[in-house]
Amino acid sequence: MWAIQREMAYNFDMSPKLPQVIILLGPVGAGKSTVGRIIEKELNGHFYSIEELFIQKFKTYENYASNRDQAYQIFMDEVIHAAERGQTPLIFEEIAMSSHGKGLVESISQKFSTDLICIEADLETCQSRVIQRGTAKNFSKSNAVVEGAWTEFSKVKDFYRFKAEIRNQDCAHQEIADQVRKIWK
Repeated sequence: MWAIQREMAYNFDMSPKLPQVIILLGPVGAGKSTVGRIIEKELNGHFYSIEELFIQKFKTYENYASNRDQAYQIFMDEVIHAAERGQTPLIFEEIAMSSHGKGLVESISQKFSTDLICIEADLETCQSRVIQRGTAKNFSKSNAVVEGAWTEFSKVKDFYRFKAEIRNQDCAHQEIADQVRKIWK
């Protein structure tokens, strides 16, 4: 299945010009939302947090999990409408390991010019961030869940064609902003 997806004609643009959509892929706790907000500021884009939307619409993880098809459709509709209204670049984060996440990345990438950016951090950093950030804007995740997602992402990341990778390990916001400017100069 992955080999077929890998060969599909995505609308990826590896040039320095700004795409319509920037998708940040990485494990739980890698700092995708933080990087997304920095990209939003640096590129005058629009950042959408997928998990914040899921919390807003479904309140609990259990409710989200039992309505996952609907949740991803709601998010995809929001992304499509925003991109069609010209609110670009539109930035969002995804782990892209579930069939829903992979489908979202595939659908958006086929419809709009899209850059995929890999966001990485080591496992200890990811676990520490998940504990620090709490549950105000994120579903609760145990260390075991973070470790499982981190391990799984390291296995699947080579199936994606990334425009760039940002190693978000002990980086100050300015360092990340500098990396962002280099990607789309």
